[in-house]
Amino acid sequence: MEIKILKCDNMVSTGSTVLKAIQNNEMPLLDLLVREVIQNSLDAKKDDKSFVKEEIKIGDFDYKTLNLKFAGISSKLDERYVTNSKFISFSDSHTTGLTGPIRIKDVKEGKWGKFLSLVSNIGKAQENEGAGGSWGYGKTVYYRLGIGLVIFYSRIYENEEFKSRLMACLVENERLEGNILPSVDSLPKSGIAWWGNYENDGEIVPLEDEIEINNILNCFGISPYQGEETGTTVIIPYINENKLLNETYVEDSLVPWWCNNLEDYIKVAIQRWYSTRLMNLQYQGNPWLKLFVNNKEFDIDEDMLPLFKIMQALYNFNVSSEMTGEYQIFKREIKLRLSNIIKDPLVGNLMYIKATKEQLKMLPPENYDSPYTQINNMQEDSNLNHNIIAFCRKPGMILRYDIDGRWTNGLLGVGEDDYVIALFVPNSNNIIKIKETEFTLEEYLRASEKADHENWTDIMQYITPSGIFLDTSNLKIVEKIQTSIKRKLNEEVKKEEEKKVFGVGSKLSRQFTEMFMPKTGFGNKANPPKGSSEKENPPVVKSRISKIELKGLDVIENDYLKKEFQLYVSNTDKRLRFDFKVDAENGVIDVNSWEDSKGIGKKFPVEIKRLVINKIHYKNGNIVEVNEICNSELRSDRYECIFKYSEIFNLAYGFEFNISDMEINQIEGYIVYDFLDSRNKVVIARNKGE
Repeated sequence: MEIKILKCDNMVSTGSTVLKAIQNNEMPLLDLLVREVIQNSLDAKKDDKSFVKEEIKIGDFDYKTLNLKFAGISSKLDERYVTNSKFISFSDSHTTGLTGPIRIKDVKEGKWGKFLSLVSNIGKAQENEGAGGSWGYGKTVYYRLGIGLVIFYSRIYENEEFKSRLMACLVENERLEGNILPSVDSLPKSGIAWWGNYENDGEIVPLEDEIEINNILNCFGISPYQGEETGTTVIIPYINENKLLNETYVEDSLVPWWCNNLEDYIKVAIQRWYSTRLMNLQYQGNPWLKLFVNNKEFDIDEDMLPLFKIMQALYNFNVSSEMTGEYQIFKREIKLRLSNIIKDPLVGNLMYIKATKEQLKMLPPENYDSPYTQINNMQEDSNLNHNIIAFCRKPGMILRYDIDGRWTNGLLGVGEDDYVIALFVPNSNNIIKIKETEFTLEEYLRASEKADHENWTDIMQYITPSGIFLDTSNLKIVEKIQTSIKRKLNEEVKKEEEKKVFGVGSKLSRQFTEMFMPKTGFGNKANPPKGSSEKENPPVVKSRISKIELKGLDVIENDYLKKEFQLYVSNTDKRLRFDFKVDAENGVIDVNSWEDSKGIGKKFPVEIKRLVINKIHYKNGNIVEVNEICNSELRSDRYECIFKYSEIFNLAYGFEFNISDMEINQIEGYIVYDFLDSRNKVVIARNKGE
C-alpha cells in the first residue's frame, strides 16, 4: 500500500492532539474501545435486520507479511515489533458498511458519509439520526490501543453493486523521539499518515481490489465478507496485552478474574456497557447484539454476570412492564414541570430493583464479585450505601454507573445485604421548545455529553444543526432529573422502613384490616355467623344491588398487600367501578383531588399492582375456576377488567368490570396493591358515576 503523510500546516491536527482528544484518562482503554466500536456497529444496522452480529478476534498475526504492505515504515516495523505480534479485531455484519464518498472532492452539501468520517476526518460526527456520537472524537481511542496503526476494511452495497474498501491509518505522538513517520518537506512532523492507493491528483483512496484486500486479511486469519454480506472490520495490530490489562485494575488490590485475560475482559466490558442489547431477543425497540469472541458465541446464561442480567431486565421492563419470576422490578415516572418549554412533563422512566446478595449470587456456592467490582473492577468500598444508578439514552449504551456522584449523593442507605440497582431511560422524543425552535430531549442530552459519552451535564447553550445558539442555562434538565430520582428512591426507602416498624404479623394485619373495613360502603360482614358452614355448591345469591365485600389481608412479595374480595353482580347492573379513596377528617378525597397541586399535590397513597380472578359463580350454582390475572387490562368473552389511572402521576387507583355474560352472579379473587404512605386511612368505594 502507498503512503500519504499529512503535512504539518496551519489548522491541521497533529497526532498528539488526536491521541488526547477523547479526554478520558479514568476509564480503561479497553472499555473506551468497546463503547466506541459496538456503538458504531449498532448505529450502522441495516433497516431490514433485527440484530447486529459482532465477531471479535484476539490472537497472533503474520507480522512479517503484514509489514511489507506498509510503504515507508516496513523496515522500522520489522526492527521494533518482531516480539509483539498480538492483534484485536472487531467485525460487524447485518450493517451497511462504510458508505459514502471516498474522495473529499466528491463530498456534496456537507455529507461526508461514513467512510471519510471514520477513516479520514478526525472529529467528524455521525450524521444519522439517533446515532451514539455527536462529537466524532470517540474513534480516536483506536489509535491509543497499540502503536497507533489501525486498518479499516468494509464492504458496502451501492448503486446495485457490492464494493470492498480497505485503508489504514497511523496516528502517533509527533513530539516523542524515535517516531515511525518521517517529516515531509523539512516541515515539523504531523504524526498522521494513511495507506491506500494514490491517484493522479495526489489524493489517496482505499484499496478496492479483492485479491489485495484478502492478502492483508489473511495475515490475521480474517475471512472477507462474501455473498450479500456487508459490514465493517476494524483491525488493531501490535497491541500490548499485558499493558492493556494492567490498567484495568488498581495495584495491591484483589484482581477480578476477567482482568487476567484479554478475551475475558472484552466479554465483561461488553456486558458492562451493552447489557441492554447483548443477546437481548426480547426487546423490540432496538436491534439486539449477537456476539462472538474468538469464534465462540456468547452464552447469556453462562457468560453474563448477575448485575448485568438485572440491567437487561430493567431495560426491558421500561417497555414491557411484565414481571419476571426472578426479579421484582418497579417503575416510576420522572416528570418535570417546565411549562411552555417541554411538551410532555414525562422526561423518562426509572426502573429499579432491591436485589439481595442471594439474587446477585454473591453467596456460596456461586461467590460472584459484588456489583461494584463488576462495574469498575475494584473491591467494594465499605463507605458506599449500596445504591447504583445507571442511565442510557436512545442507542442503549449505558453511559455511567453512578455510585458516589451527583446521581446517588444524598440517597439513603439500604443495608449491607441489599442493593438498590436503578436504570433511568429518557423519553427521548419529547420536544423542547425555545423561541419557536424545537429540538428533542435526546438532542439535548447528546449535547450535554463529552466526547467519551460518560456523563450528562447541563449545558448553558444548545447549538442547532443549522447553527442557531439557544440559551438553555435555566433549563437544568439533568439536575432536575437527578433530584427527582433521588426523591423517589428515598421515598421508597422510607416506606420500607415504615413497614418494618409495623411488622409483618398479626399486628400489621389488624392495622390494615381496620383501615380497609370502614363502617359503610362494603355491604355485609365478611365472616359468616357462628355455626354456619360453607358448602361445596353454595346457594345462589340474588343481589338486588352490586357490591364488593373484602376479607382478610396478607403481606406478600416485596411487602405488597393482598386483599381478597367477593364481587356480587346484580341482574341489571353490569358495569361496576370501584376506586380507592383517602378517608380524611373532612370527608373522602378522590385520587385526582389528592394529586392536584391545588390539593395535596403528592402521589396517591395506594397503587394497584394486579387483580387476580380465581372463581366465577353463575346463577345456576355452578362455580368455574379461571385464575386470570389483570395487570392493567383483561378482556374475555365473559367480562372486561380495566384499571383506572390518575391524571397526574399515572397511578392505578381503581378498576372497572364490564360484565358481558348475563349469567354471572359473583366474581371471586384478590387485589394486590402497594401502600405508599401508611399514615393515611383509605377506603374502596363504588364510583357512583358508573
